[in-house]
Amino acid sequence: MSVRNLEALFRPGSVAVIGASDREGSLGAVVLRNLKLGGFRGEIWPVNHRQALIDGKPAWPDVASLPQAPDLAVICTPAATLPKLMDALGRKGTRAAIVLTAGLKQPSGGDGPSLEQAMLDAARPHLLRILGPNCIGALVPGVGLNASFAPGNAQPGALAFVTQSGALATAMLDWANSRSIGFSHFISLGDSAARPVARGVIAYAHVTVCRPGAPGPVSVVTVSPLASTTLMRADVEPGVVMRYEIAAP
Repeated sequence: MSVRNLEALFRPGSVAVIGASDREGSLGAVVLRNLKLGGFRGEIWPVNHRQALIDGKPAWPDVASLPQAPDLAVICTPAATLPKLMDALGRKGTRAAIVLTAGLKQPSGGDGPSLEQAMLDAARPHLLRILGPNCIGALVPGVGLNASFAPGNAQPGALAFVTQSGALATAMLDWANSRSIGFSHFISLGDSAARPVARGVIAYAHVTVCRPGAPGPVSVVTVSPLASTTLMRADVEPGVVMRYEIAAP
């Protein structure tokens, strides 16, 4: 499993929101709001070909017009736009994307591949890593990143949580916030179209949480079919991983 370009996914210096909007309740508006409320300190570039201003600030009509390559793109546009968007992002130099869009199992046209496969094929030559599609997104409280449409932010902590289920992610976040439990990473895999990326995300969470000098005890929780078929627990000393893996039914 490779963690190549996952630093751009979890520690970006700039984020483009493709399909950003100021229409109340829209996916693009929620993501833009979460990025700002999360305290992200890098550049945030809204992309929307219908609006020149979003939330009172300039928006760009397409990826090519952005002032530079965003480290991370968060995609909120319809499924049919994904293959061309991935190619445009790759050509621009973007190395990671979070795809919140659902519905990519449908054919891309005629007897061709699914939209999901066409998206992966477009991203592959550029080594562009994809989280999703059909995911809630990713939260890294330590760097102020809330690239998600979660109904709230995560508190910082030493626990990394990775799940495929959006419903479980939402419930866990609500539960943790009510008990002041924090996270180093809070990640929704969604449909996990790029399986090596999904496995790399889990590996990245282990590596970053368990860096030398990290406060302990620390834990990485993975809830996904990519996890093992057993529930494991180990009592640990500070700085040593305590890992739970739960396979989905």
